[in-house]
Amino acid sequence: VVGPSIGALLYKNVDIRAPAAASCLVFVVTSIVAVVLLPRDDPMTQTTIKEAKMQEEKSRLAVIWENMKSCISSVQLASSVAAVVLVGWVSRATSYANLPSYYETRFGIESHERGFLTSYQQLLNFIVQSSLVGPLLQVFGGERRAVSFAAILMTTATFLENFTPFRVYLVTITPAVMLSIALTSVSLNALVTQVAPKESIGSVLAALDVIMSVAGVSVPFYRTLLFSVIEKFLHGTRYASHEGEPHPTAWIMVATVHWILASSVLSILMVWSRPKEHKKAQ
Repeated sequence: VVGPSIGALLYKNVDIRAPAAASCLVFVVTSIVAVVLLPRDDPMTQTTIKEAKMQEEKSRLAVIWENMKSCISSVQLASSVAAVVLVGWVSRATSYANLPSYYETRFGIESHERGFLTSYQQLLNFIVQSSLVGPLLQVFGGERRAVSFAAILMTTATFLENFTPFRVYLVTITPAVMLSIALTSVSLNALVTQVAPKESIGSVLAALDVIMSVAGVSVPFYRTLLFSVIEKFLHGTRYASHEGEPHPTAWIMVATVHWILASSVLSILMVWSRPKEHKKAQ
């Protein structure tokens, strides 16, 4: 929470290279402390050696394939995994955190003030996860309704961001986005563990990590394509791209369209992820 703010102060009051230098110093100190204090690994027991040999007998691709199959062992599990991947992919594809001058262009703030904004967002995320997620899940009556609500909230907040000044953005849009992110993440992870067979939860989670990594690889290519499309259609207008970066208003509208589509798909996936007994009861 405090790290980005410290970086902002160093950037503003010391030197533009000070945050990077401080990060390197912290990394070096942390590494030294870890080497000195962490216990060394004990010699492998016979059981560990046997398990290692059995694992080596299988090729890595075969293990990955078996893990992948565990993710589609049921419609409910496959739907939950697809929802996790969808939310993660759309969040990365529409993120403006990596747009160098988004906040500066959109709100007219100074570059170092992004550090304070990041600390504020992380503080809100901590408060939401520690105090609000649990009670809200009870209010909504389960994870599936919470996911649907969070997706609609994210869509609405993203759309309204285009029409809010900075102070209103801080007290309304930012908390709404943090709430949506936390509620979606906790709910979807809980759904996966609920519908996954107990004996294969480890395989499911391992496969989910692989799928998320593969999906993440496609994000930079997709964003590049989006940048090109925005530049092509808005060239010569007030919302034209500047130095290869989309105009904030144009990017927010593109993100809104993505979240509208994602919310629709998530609603369907949440229906499919329900246990069969629950569907029959309805």
